[in-house]
Amino acid sequence: MKRPLIAHRTHDGTRTQLLETHSRNVGELCGAACRQIGLEHLGRVTGFLHDLGKSALEIQDYLYGEPITGKLNHSSAGMRWVWETFGKNETRKSYRLAAQFAAIAIGCHHGTRCDIFDPEDGSEPWLERMYSEKAAPFYAQSCKAFFSECIAREEIEQEMALAAKEMAALWKQLSNNNSNSVSFRMMLGLVQRYLFGALVDADWTDTAHFEENTPLPSAESIDWSALTNTVEHFLAGLKQTRSIDFLRQEISDQCRSAGQNAAPGIYRLYAPTGGGKTYSGLRFCVH
Repeated sequence: MKRPLIAHRTHDGTRTQLLETHSRNVGELCGAACRQIGLEHLGRVTGFLHDLGKSALEIQDYLYGEPITGKLNHSSAGMRWVWETFGKNETRKSYRLAAQFAAIAIGCHHGTRCDIFDPEDGSEPWLERMYSEKAAPFYAQSCKAFFSECIAREEIEQEMALAAKEMAALWKQLSNNNSNSVSFRMMLGLVQRYLFGALVDADWTDTAHFEENTPLPSAESIDWSALTNTVEHFLAGLKQTRSIDFLRQEISDQCRSAGQNAAPGIYRLYAPTGGGKTYSGLRFCVH
């Protein structure tokens, strides 16, 4: 009897999550997050393909509980496929850029965002990850299994065509007829970081709800009061022993007060290095 492709299995082996289910859940969550910046279809296709590499037989053996030696790479396959299919030899910049955005997010979603360019020697580290020796032997079988048993290639192609249109609109909006400007390229980098963050969050969210055996929440069902209380409880537990800790607390309290009275919009937080901007900014946002 043929085993279904799975994405996760509980530690006690009593429940499994189908790879198709996880891929579609992550695609929808990532797409919903990227809808806010006009890239819903790019977010969806990125989520659909992020675990394509889990289709490989060796990785399925591991997911079903068989022992392995060494570390398995399941992130490079989706990265490689989307780049080679829609970006590598593509002359249309909308397709090429959409493919690169998706590839970087997929290939790096289990770690830190990988470097694209090394100014020291001119190399492109992201390509090294794409063609990882650990992933290359399983690439062909991963693609064949995923597109036949999880999500059809035709569906991905349709989403990618819409994603390219989104990217063309974003390019026009951000470039303001000057695609060589530093600010334009910086903004593109920020958008890619957003896509990367949206994918990681979607992946973690779906995985956590599978592990806890709870239904996925919708964007409208988020309990902001509970989230705010969680943040406040965490921050209250931080020890204050040095002078800098009290200064950080002062900045944090100001951010909380500002957040309680702020309308939706874009804000800038000025604080020196070591001033606690990460937690203070989070506090502002949840309030």
